[in-house]
Amino acid sequence: MVQDVLSIPPTFSPSVPRLLDKLMVTCPNSDSCEESLQRGSLSDHLRYRCSGTMVACQYAGAGCDHRGPAKAMPKHRSECKFRKEGEQEETRRDF
Repeated sequence: MVQDVLSIPPTFSPSVPRLLDKLMVTCPNSDSCEESLQRGSLSDHLRYRCSGTMVACQYAGAGCDHRGPAKAMPKHRSECKFRKEGEQEETRRDF
């Protein structure tokens, strides 16, 4: 979906993508993120900063299969039934 928004047909002038990248857009994760930003920054926003990006629980290695918006993960982690096993696994990796 995001890739469709970011792709531009090759028949346009080289300056068109630069101009389009300056347009202000709303994050496509509008149900969890209210960010407005330049189109050229959207990919990085979704990858690194968006609170609405779907992420896996940090205890996935211990068996948790929960996925949800990044902003909801702190609450899930505090209630995750795999938390104890996940923390033990993280401790073992630190040694």
